[in-house]
Amino acid sequence: MKESTGMAVAGCLGTIVADIIGISVLIYQERGHPSPPTADVTLHQVITTFGNLSLAYAAATVIPDLQRQHSQPERMPRVIVVSLGLASAFFFAIAIAGYAVGGCQMSGNLLFSVANTSDPFSTTTLGFVADRGAVVMAYLFMQLHLSMAFSTLLHPAFYLFERVILGMHKTSDPTDMEIDDKMSYLRSSTPALSAPDLESSHRNAHLSTSSDDDLSEYTGGANVLRYIGLRICMIVVLVVLSILLRDHFLDLVDFTGATAITMSSIILPLVFYLKVFWTKLPAWEKLLCVAIAAICTVAGFYVMIYAGKNLFNPDGDDATFPYCSADFQEEPYYVRNSTA
Repeated sequence: MKESTGMAVAGCLGTIVADIIGISVLIYQERGHPSPPTADVTLHQVITTFGNLSLAYAAATVIPDLQRQHSQPERMPRVIVVSLGLASAFFFAIAIAGYAVGGCQMSGNLLFSVANTSDPFSTTTLGFVADRGAVVMAYLFMQLHLSMAFSTLLHPAFYLFERVILGMHKTSDPTDMEIDDKMSYLRSSTPALSAPDLESSHRNAHLSTSSDDDLSEYTGGANVLRYIGLRICMIVVLVVLSILLRDHFLDLVDFTGATAITMSSIILPLVFYLKVFWTKLPAWEKLLCVAIAAICTVAGFYVMIYAGKNLFNPDGDDATFPYCSADFQEEPYYVRNSTA
C-alpha cells in the first residue's frame, strides 16, 4: 500500500469526477422539470439498501487494514472515522442532487440514469439521450476508479489463497510475536526519551525486516510461476462471473455486500473485538456491539435472499421504476423535448 498511494488517490479522484459529470448531465437534461415524484418508501426498500451501502462503506475499513506494516497503528481509528465521514458526505451530496432531479425514478446507479446500457444510442429510462462525449468521459473515469479499486481490494484475496493453497506467508515465529507484544506495550514510570525511542527503533527495524521477508516469498522461478498462475485463475473466474451476471450488476452488488463484505467488515470484527476485550468493555459497549452485529446479520440474510433470487431466478415483469407509486412506475415523469 505504501507504494500504491498515488494509485489509490487516482481511483478516488476518478469516481469524484465521474459523479460530477453524471450529476451535471442529469441536471442539464432535466432542466425545467416540475417537482419529481416522491418515492413510495417501504420497509423492504429501506432494508435492501443495506447490501449496497455495506459494499460502499467497506473500503473505508478495508483499505486501512491493508496497511499490515503501518508505522502508527494508533492512528487507525481516526483514519477510519475520517474516511467514513468523507464517504458519507459524498453519498449524501450525490443522493440529494439525484433525487432532487429524478425523484423515485432515479436508478440505483447514477451512471445508469444518464446512459442506456443496453443500447447507448437509445434514450435512457428518463427519456433523454445525453451528449456522447460527456457520457464516455463519465464512464471512463468510473472505469479508472473500478480498475484501481479492483487491483487494490484483490490483494487480500491473493494473500489468503497463496497462504492456503501454496503454503506461502507463514505466520511469524512465536518468539518474535511475544517480543512485538512486549515492545508495543512498553511503559516507563517516569518521563523518559529512551523508551519511546527504543520502541520506535524496534518498530522500524521490524517493519523493514517484515517487508523484506514478504518480498522474498515472491522470488524464484518455480514459485513465481505458481503464484502468477493462481492469480490468473482467480481473475479468470471473476471475469467469467462478471460476464455471466452483467445484466444484474446492482443485484450482484447487493448480494456481495450483504454476504462477504458484511461478514468480513462488520460482523467478524465486532465478534473478535468482543472476544478479546470482553472483560475490559463496559456493559453499554458490549450491548451496542451485540445489537449492531445482530441487526447487520438479520439485514444481511434478508438482502442475500432477495438479491440471490434476482440473480439466479429473476422475475420477468419488473417495473421500470419500482420505487415509485403505480402511476409513475412505467413512463418517465418528464421528457424535456415533448413537455410543454
